[in-house]
Amino acid sequence: MDIFKDTITTKYIDENTIVLDIETTGVDRINCFIQVVGLLSGSGENNFSQISITSIEDEPSLLRYIAKSIHKKSIITFNGINFDLPFIYARMNFHGIDLPSIISHTDIYRFLIDNRFYTTLNEFSLQSLEQHLSIERFENFEKEEDIAFYKEEKTQPNLLLHNKYDVINTEKALAFIEDINNQKVFKLELSEKTLSFTISDIELNKDILKVYLQSENKDNLRFESLHHVFDWTGTKIQIFARVQEGYLSKDVLGYVHMQSSLPLIKDQSPYYLREDILVIYHNRYLELENIKELSKKIIKEFLK
Repeated sequence: MDIFKDTITTKYIDENTIVLDIETTGVDRINCFIQVVGLLSGSGENNFSQISITSIEDEPSLLRYIAKSIHKKSIITFNGINFDLPFIYARMNFHGIDLPSIISHTDIYRFLIDNRFYTTLNEFSLQSLEQHLSIERFENFEKEEDIAFYKEEKTQPNLLLHNKYDVINTEKALAFIEDINNQKVFKLELSEKTLSFTISDIELNKDILKVYLQSENKDNLRFESLHHVFDWTGTKIQIFARVQEGYLSKDVLGYVHMQSSLPLIKDQSPYYLREDILVIYHNRYLELENIKELSKKIIKEFLK
């Protein structure tokens, strides 16, 4: 078993968080084994560890290293819910190794799928996200430090280098999660105080837009008008607004909200429509800024 250690600058994780990625001999959790694991923590010297094996006889030692590293830590992966963690746990069970207890698991791939309507991404691989965020990947030993790092490795240097950049770029991809989560937050000046709201979910159900918000404040209110419903129970808020389906351009079908009261919200979509038309959904994309402004307007309507 070979262990490589390096110091990697991180921005989005702390010492209690581990970015994890594995490389395996195949997808069969019974007949295949883990060849390489990369582990990156948020601070300190040699915060990146990489373990490499070439024989299944060495896998128990690799698995014990993983278990010790991630026990009582928060884990970051890319597609770890479907692949990395189930594979690790299956191999631990196979070898009779106790499973570690992790605090939390953030799977960036699952986040992208769950938030696909808030982004313009068409594909959800790590490589697609790297291109979207202009994150570099060096897999052909273009960097002298990578050559020096693996100078003693003779059997699988390319696999190790691939794994290293999977881990490093998964940590960098956390910037995208931070950006999406920040976009879901908005503030509202109301009655001489500032209220903060976070969008937890958005649904389109036939002709109704449903916006679910979380607030730091508690209340118990419900109002209805011809076009809107507002329900605030505890810290959870539901806003319903009528929408219509129609063509936004010659080839683009979407959903819009017809504004019935002043002031009119300025549409942020790329279409040239009447001033009272607010685009809500188009091209598999929710127009989040329009939805936030509509939510603000409805909150003001009932809490003025």
